Amino acid sequence: MSRRFQLIACLALFVVLAAGCSRCSDAPDAPRPRPTREQFIRYNRHLVRCDSICIAQYSDSLGLNATPSPTNLWLTVHEQGSGDAIKSGDKVSLEYVVTTLLADTIYTSAANGVKTITVGRAEMTMGLDEALCQLHRGTRATVILIPEKAYGIRGDGEAIHGRMILRYDIHVLNQ
Repeated sequence: MSRRFQLIACLALFVVLAAGCSRCSDAPDAPRPRPTREQFIRYNRHLVRCDSICIAQYSDSLGLNATPSPTNLWLTVHEQGSGDAIKSGDKVSLEYVVTTLLADTIYTSAANGVKTITVGRAEMTMGLDEALCQLHRGTRATVILIPEKAYGIRGDGEAIHGRMILRYDIHVLNQ
C-alpha cells in the first residue's frame, strides 16, 4: 500500500469518525438528547488521538522524525539557527509555507509576504507561538499542528477549514 493511500485512508477514517453516526429511530425528526459534558470530553480526546495517529503516520512516511511534545506539538528542526533564543514578547519575521497533510498549499510567504509577529500573542496560531518559543533566530523547521493548536473547528474564515491538521514549514529570519 502506498504512503499516499495510507494517509488518505487515515484521513477518510478520521472524517467518518468525526461525522459520527446517526441513531436510527422510528421518528426521524425526534429531538436527540443533548450529549453530556463527559461525552464531549471523551469524543474530543478520541479526535486528538486520531489526529496524532494521522500525524505520526505522515511523519514516518516522509521521514520527518517528528515526535509530539507533551502538549501534542509536532516539531522537526531541519537547521538550527545561530541567533538568539526566541521568547514570548519577541518580534520575529517568518518565511513560511502552510500546507495540508495531502500537500495542498494554503498560504506562502512568497505569495503573501513575510510575516512579522509578536510571539505569545497568537497572531497566527497558538501552536506556532509554542513552537517558536523552542527555536532560535535563523532556524528552519517543520511544525505540524493538530486543529486545537491551529484554527480549531471553525477554520480561519478563508482558506483553512475547520478541523484541519496543518503543516508549517518555517524559516525564522535573523532580524
